[in-house]
Amino acid sequence: MEKKRAPKVIEVGMLPNMFLMVKFDDNTVRYWRSKLNQEEINIFKSGKENIFGFTRLTPQFYWIGNDIVIDNNNFFKVNNVTYSGNDIYNNGLMHY
Repeated sequence: MEKKRAPKVIEVGMLPNMFLMVKFDDNTVRYWRSKLNQEEINIFKSGKENIFGFTRLTPQFYWIGNDIVIDNNNFFKVNNVTYSGNDIYNNGLMHY
């Protein structure tokens, strides 16, 4: 698959299921699994539990006060995790 030059990222939002919604300046939208979502899935897949049967998820894990910073070079950060707008444009989901 030939990768196209991605338009500029103009808006980023965290959806309730911890997927990212990324809007570009050509009016396209892509959806991407955030690192927070990946960590949640990996915890449940690993089956790691403590002796009482509780998972290692804590209330802090679900705190979703998002700190979103969009850089000029088409990268952006969500909660100190850097994402590439180019990768998301070429590989992200177009619909949800």
